[in-house]
Amino acid sequence: MAGDKKYGDKNKNFKKLTLHAASLTIAHPYSKEKMTFIALIPAYFESLFKGAQKLCNAELK
Repeated sequence: MAGDKKYGDKNKNFKKLTLHAASLTIAHPYSKEKMTFIALIPAYFESLFKGAQKLCNAELK
C-alpha cells in the first residue's frame, strides 16, 4: 500500500495513500442481494505506475 506511513512503501514519491479496488462485492444489508461495484483506475494512479516503471527500468540498467 504505497503512501501509507506505517505499512506502505517507504518511497517518498507517493504523496497520497494509493489503495484501489478494481471491484468490490458486498451483500446488501437488508435484501442480502449480492452487489458489485466496479471502478476504473484513477488517473493519479496511472501516472504513479508510469513513474514507478521508469524508476525500476533505471535501477535495472
